[in-house]
Amino acid sequence: MKKKLIGLIVVLVLLSMIGMAQATLKVIGTGTYSGTDYNLIWDNDNNGNSVIWLDYTNAETDWQSQIDWAAGLDNQLTINWNHGISVSWNDAGWRLPATVNGAWQYSCEGTVSSATATAGYYFTNSEMGHLYYTELSKPGSTHMSGGDCQDNPAWIDNVTPPYVLQDAGSFHNLIASSWYWSGVGSSIDSANAWRFSFWDGHQDLGPKNDRDEYGLALRSGQVAFAIIYICDDNYCDNNSPCYDTIGEGYLASTNGYAIKVSTDLYIEDLIFNEDIAITLTCGWNDDYSDNAGGQSTVAGCFTITAGTVIVEGIAIEGTTYLTKTKELQFGRWQPEYWTRWASLRQ
Repeated sequence: MKKKLIGLIVVLVLLSMIGMAQATLKVIGTGTYSGTDYNLIWDNDNNGNSVIWLDYTNAETDWQSQIDWAAGLDNQLTINWNHGISVSWNDAGWRLPATVNGAWQYSCEGTVSSATATAGYYFTNSEMGHLYYTELSKPGSTHMSGGDCQDNPAWIDNVTPPYVLQDAGSFHNLIASSWYWSGVGSSIDSANAWRFSFWDGHQDLGPKNDRDEYGLALRSGQVAFAIIYICDDNYCDNNSPCYDTIGEGYLASTNGYAIKVSTDLYIEDLIFNEDIAITLTCGWNDDYSDNAGGQSTVAGCFTITAGTVIVEGIAIEGTTYLTKTKELQFGRWQPEYWTRWASLRQ
């Protein structure tokens, strides 16, 4: 009874975190540009769109030149997807980020106070604003406080040479010392276009002929990951590849893989120690068509020492350790800082 209770507790904890999952950034490959490899970073929910960013900053130039640079990447960029990744493009080609448009109207809380606001801070409905505020969790230098726009004490001006945005996850080439052009020209004044600053989260208009703005490219597309199947009879309803232990499936995985585990008992100690991101979904029925309400049971220790593991529908009859983790909330564990989250003992 004690083992069953422990398993149930772990399941409830994990499932509650998964249920609150938000969008997340994931490196799914590299793009070779001018002889150098740059991360291709997937954002699975940027204002309802699945987009892939190229972590490269094009040199400062005018708006039309940045538009042309992004559109020409198809002929200049060599894409190298991580093993098991496939992408179906929605956009015809690479482009500059989209943003809100309309008459200039200032706000320091995005569109919270006015649906027609277009300039200022906390515009998460623009693609660069979503990246800055939502995905990278950066503060704006100005925010709403006490009913007025005030300096934000959470924002720190720590931009120093070489002016790369700090603590930006898998992004290593975002410049925080100047503006980036969006791909959207003003619908009111054809001489201006919208731009965004990764220095302080500011969005505003600028003259299209201004040559002090950088370029950042992205493209909309649907991302699919390779799947590994687990079943204790090593059959997996004729799905392939199939393994009879979760551990073997993990060893066969690389970054981005999904592991589907049938509703069985697995007597094994699980150690996740590779710097890869995987999804472990359990409780699948015999033909792997449904896992609603299902559960797989692991009799053994469950240890994470590296990488990112998203877990759903598992009961653990043993000890659970999460180490070398930065972020646990929402079922995402990322390898930067050493902490011990839980020890659930028999």
